[in-house]
Amino acid sequence: IQGREVNQDQYDAMSRKKNEYQRALEDQIRDKAERKEREKRDKMQREVREERESAAYNPWGKGGGGAPMR
Repeated sequence: IQGREVNQDQYDAMSRKKNEYQRALEDQIRDKAERKEREKRDKMQREVREERESAAYNPWGKGGGGAPMR
């Protein structure tokens, strides 16, 4: 602290507070990275599922709904 004398207890308290803040920031960074990775994985799974569904799509449905063939 500028222009003041700081005793050991105050210094320790400031140091603990600084460390707690640092840990909180690291937790936020880790949470954000995990969330981003989970969103990326979910997007990939959704794209694969949609691709599989579109490959299996038949716009004409089941056959046999028309007139009989002779």
